[in-house]
Amino acid sequence: MGRNRKKRCLAFLMALTMMTGLFMGDAAGLLVKAEDTPASVQIGITTLETGWYVKAVDPPSTPGPSATIRGVDKVGEEPESGGYIYFDKDTATMTVYNDMEIATSGPNPVTVTGGNLTISGAGNFTVEGTSPAFLLAGTGAAVVTKDFTGNFKVTSNSNVINGGSRFEIDTTGDITLETASTSSEPIALSSGVVDLSGKKVTITAPCGMIDSGVSTLNLTQTEGDLALSSASDYYPIFHAENVTLKNTGGKVELENTSTGVLTDSNLTIEAAGDISLKSAKGITSKSNPQVSLTSTNGDVTIEQTANSVMQDGKLTIQALAGAISISTNATVPMFQAELDIKAKNDVTLKQNGTTDSSLTWGGAGGSIESTDGNITIEQEGSTYVISTLNAVDLNAGGTVTVKRNTEGTALTSMVNGIPATGVIQLVDGTKKGAIVDGTVYTASGCTHPKRINGKCVVCDDQEPVAAIVDASGNVTNYNSLSDAFHNANEYNTVKLFVDYKNSSESIDLSSVYNAVNLDLNGKSLTLDAFNIMNHLSISNGKINLRMLNDANTNLSDKCTLENVEADIHEISWTANGGLELKSSRLHVGSQASPCSFFVEMITIAPDDDSVITVENMISGLANYKNVPAMEQALDKLIPFGYSVFVDSDITVLDESGNRAKNLVLRNKKLAEADITLSPATFVYDGTGKEPAVTVTYDGMTLTEGRDFTVTYGDNIEVGDTAAAIIRGSHFLDSVTKYFSITKAHRGAPTGLTAVAETIDGKNDGKIRGVNAEMEYSIDGTTYTAITENELTGLADGTYLVRYQETRNYYVSPATQVVVEKGLPSSSSLNPSNPGGENNPENTPNGSTPNGNNNGTTLIAGSNVGTTLPGVSSVQTPTATASGSTQVKTGDDNQIFLYLLVLIAAAGVAAGAYGRLNAGRRMK
Repeated sequence: MGRNRKKRCLAFLMALTMMTGLFMGDAAGLLVKAEDTPASVQIGITTLETGWYVKAVDPPSTPGPSATIRGVDKVGEEPESGGYIYFDKDTATMTVYNDMEIATSGPNPVTVTGGNLTISGAGNFTVEGTSPAFLLAGTGAAVVTKDFTGNFKVTSNSNVINGGSRFEIDTTGDITLETASTSSEPIALSSGVVDLSGKKVTITAPCGMIDSGVSTLNLTQTEGDLALSSASDYYPIFHAENVTLKNTGGKVELENTSTGVLTDSNLTIEAAGDISLKSAKGITSKSNPQVSLTSTNGDVTIEQTANSVMQDGKLTIQALAGAISISTNATVPMFQAELDIKAKNDVTLKQNGTTDSSLTWGGAGGSIESTDGNITIEQEGSTYVISTLNAVDLNAGGTVTVKRNTEGTALTSMVNGIPATGVIQLVDGTKKGAIVDGTVYTASGCTHPKRINGKCVVCDDQEPVAAIVDASGNVTNYNSLSDAFHNANEYNTVKLFVDYKNSSESIDLSSVYNAVNLDLNGKSLTLDAFNIMNHLSISNGKINLRMLNDANTNLSDKCTLENVEADIHEISWTANGGLELKSSRLHVGSQASPCSFFVEMITIAPDDDSVITVENMISGLANYKNVPAMEQALDKLIPFGYSVFVDSDITVLDESGNRAKNLVLRNKKLAEADITLSPATFVYDGTGKEPAVTVTYDGMTLTEGRDFTVTYGDNIEVGDTAAAIIRGSHFLDSVTKYFSITKAHRGAPTGLTAVAETIDGKNDGKIRGVNAEMEYSIDGTTYTAITENELTGLADGTYLVRYQETRNYYVSPATQVVVEKGLPSSSSLNPSNPGGENNPENTPNGSTPNGNNNGTTLIAGSNVGTTLPGVSSVQTPTATASGSTQVKTGDDNQIFLYLLVLIAAAGVAAGAYGRLNAGRRMK
């Protein structure tokens, strides 16, 4: 019964495990996908076995009908030339060599059944078929690549690929899919994923649609432009549920040259260059679509003629380094979707329709932003330019302008739902005005409610924006920033009066050859470029430029930034004086687009905290004259682990030896480092303590001896003043980190010797083996310091001796030392000697009662009994009379009688003394 029950439980658990795998699928990793198993592969009429194959050719080497049907021929050994493949049946891996071409026809294409075909190798692979070229038989069939680097080209009179669930080609070569059919799309899967990634991806689809039956389509290209189009009113370019196009090498262009939409999909486009969408009926016909367009270094343009650009869903557009332009001829609102539009430069929305052609109506709201440029929203009609049930936020680094070319009834009829904050300039035919923080102003009788760059946003009244201050202190005001610079004489100062921002304006002094000082006067200045052929000093404010340029390589002038926050995308300062920073922050470049940073010298004073941050730098630092000086300067400024390499230019290399694209240059300060000591606390033992020092700077752990050195001070005695002083040749400062040394514990004193009294009550007992580090106590409460190496003049009794607490030690446990009584004094037996002094007349031969003139001693530890916790005991043994003495006189009888009396008295005393001590020991 028990064994059967175990079997039934095991069977139940196995069944449960299988059911769990069936329900959880790939998430549990318990089932193997059908397409992850090797497929059966047939080319033409040939089912591939393990071995070498070449293109089938009829004798005498002339292609014919039977050759196309056969597709490939198997050969016995690897060919020495021409195109060929090697097929491994166990893994269904096809390795391509040289230029391999396969021709198939009719019902005999390249057929993949029951799993996946893996294409590998460095050869170019071309398949020419009819209907189709690749047949993926069943939903489990797939074509994938592994370590494939050749070109991949498939042509067909019908579908290029048909059936299956996965077609994934990843190569460093080109990918070409071509069909000559005007009614068949190149890709027609049962369902699943198509992923094509190559240097250049070309898809030719005369019918206008690329895919059918595909759930996800991903196209990735690394070089050149990616252009796809449709001439069909019926077929959009894409029909997959989700489409992603990536081009890291150039533009992406989608166009419907007929009257249809571009796609029936969610659409994501990422491009290094421009993105261009052109269609008649909008971007997509999908219900509630998500469309995202991102250009890292180009513009985004959308042109369409009918319907809204987006009927619903969400439209996200980002031009990280460029502009956005959207135009439509439709007589309906441009958008009825949620908007998220952001550009670095200008955003222009133009509605060319004349009836109900507002920007948006009934949309989901959103935002439109230009970080450095202007926003212009324009339409031809006289109705609302912006009409929406939901707010659309408009934010520009420059100005926001709403314009209608056919004048309406009033300025207030241009925007339905006036925003409560911000500025919108209004142009209504020939009339001008502005919305300023929720109020509409007209130009006539203007009170100048707000100015931008010194100009009134309502009536364009201009006030001075800058002045020239000459060497004598004379001030001349200018309404134009450009005029101020061009009228400045040698070493005059141009002083800014207002925050000035115009990302499309450049100051060009290349023909003036005058040195100029720019005093930002606490203001901010944004321009496109600044070109000067001489000295330039910028101070006291913020500056934002796309380009700072000095092309005069014969001059030694500096560009000096003092107390400035500067954001400059590219710098080319070729004058020999280079760039000098004083209490400033300079940011060069951006991750959105590559930048150049050419400079002949970088100067930051040793005690200055200025910082240069460079992002996405595509070249080395230029240097033609100051190579040793520049190399030395950089060595002090570059991050740890980086190095300076001098060739045709000066290059900073990162930790891996590659050109550093991202770089922070600054004086390295140990005060900014993360420094830890381990351990941070020690126990005193009389030796110098040296904790391990870990220094982390900018996330990098430095190496002691190479990057920094450590010296130690005051690191022996107890206290919190032990110090580790860290210095480094790359650092301008040193840092002192303190650590602690705590008191040590030590044991009770040992080696103590107790000496008994010679005569009871004489108080001449001793304790030997002590020193000035110790102290003693009789009552265990009050201790007296010991100053000598021997305690003398002690009465009999119990003494506690311990080490005193000092700077480096805690007080120790005490050792208990017992000083015994001496022999009874003779006065108790001899009335003639009441003082009990030793007397030759009383003591035979003048000896002590103990018979030992030095007393009897016991070394601590030889007779020790612990009487209190932590207290050791030392006790002297009972003193006894020993030996006999003879005292000679002239009267023997008298002497004899006297001796009898003395002997008797001594016997009695000795017996009493022995009993007394015996009783004390018994206690």
